[in-house]
Amino acid sequence: MADTRSIEVPRRVAPVSLIGLFGILILPMTIVLLTNSWDAPSPPDFVRMAFGTVAASTLAMATAFSIMIANNLRGSSNFFAGGVAFVVIGSGITSIVAAADRLVGLIG
Repeated sequence: MADTRSIEVPRRVAPVSLIGLFGILILPMTIVLLTNSWDAPSPPDFVRMAFGTVAASTLAMATAFSIMIANNLRGSSNFFAGGVAFVVIGSGITSIVAAADRLVGLIG
């Protein structure tokens, strides 16, 4: 008779975790790196970097909010998803405001 206690079930990564990884970390960082100016920035470079920052922040905030809503609709009261969404949305709003301040400082 085989000993069934030694059989390990392989762990799968949850699709929500992959969506969070790509939507909150990898894709926003890629957007920011693609819109970055690697030399001394000119005014059009500042505008492009600001739009990249806004796009990356919006993507991260939408992903975090969607994961939080998906967890709530599924019926699991997961405070971790709400906490992550709170931090990501707060950070995203701060990044968007900082980008707007840089553009206004450039104009004025």
